[in-house]
Amino acid sequence: MTTPSQSKPTKIIVFDFNRTLYDPEGHQLFPGARQLLDLAAERGYRLVLLSQAVASRAELIRELGLARYFVEIQLVERKGMQLIAGITERYRPNLTQSYVVGDRALGEVRLGYQAGWQTIWLKAGRFADELPGFSPTHTVTSLSDIENLI
Repeated sequence: MTTPSQSKPTKIIVFDFNRTLYDPEGHQLFPGARQLLDLAAERGYRLVLLSQAVASRAELIRELGLARYFVEIQLVERKGMQLIAGITERYRPNLTQSYVVGDRALGEVRLGYQAGWQTIWLKAGRFADELPGFSPTHTVTSLSDIENLI
């Protein structure tokens, strides 16, 4: 695992797992997920993965070969402000160049917004009709749309 830089703010992308990178109904990564992770790493982003701690989630992430992309993987019971605050404290991101990406406008995207991060709402699938009550920095309908933003 990479140690965060203590001297220079860094670029971070915090990705939600389920319904953002991974399709639980199709039991596979969404199209473009690996390409996006490769591109983000190539462009110098440190990547953090957030997921609810459900049975066999860690095993699934390992089987998909995703662990190698992330400097940190957080499997949690509930996503809250303390989670984003901890990531902010550990990595000291440049918030003008760092993103929280997720499919839940009322979940991880709102948390990122409240913490001052740039946000990318993947407005697709089960939660596409959520009304965020705030303006995410970017709203996209596919992972490939994110490539031009980072």
